[in-house]
Amino acid sequence: MTLPMRIGVRIANFNVTWPLAGVKVYSDRIIISIFMVKKIELLKSNIVSIQSYKLLPVIGEGLLIKTRSKVKYGKLFFTPTDEIIIWTLKNKNKLISNLTKH
Repeated sequence: MTLPMRIGVRIANFNVTWPLAGVKVYSDRIIISIFMVKKIELLKSNIVSIQSYKLLPVIGEGLLIKTRSKVKYGKLFFTPTDEIIIWTLKNKNKLISNLTKH
């Protein structure tokens, strides 16, 4: 496992700002935890691509993760989606490296 990072995350119509979400990267999966809501587990085998994403300069930069199929992440907050955006204030390239290695 790599060191956990504090992040923001957007899943379907639900957005959580930094630092209320976290990410942990393992060799076979990525776990995104959302403060007081839930943990989301993404298997790396279900990930199609990880690419840079920019909504606004500096404060709106992150990573777009696309999955093979639409996944339902929860009953209350998320509609099925095949895209997750991770917002990060730290080194985006380091996070990409951690997400794509293994």
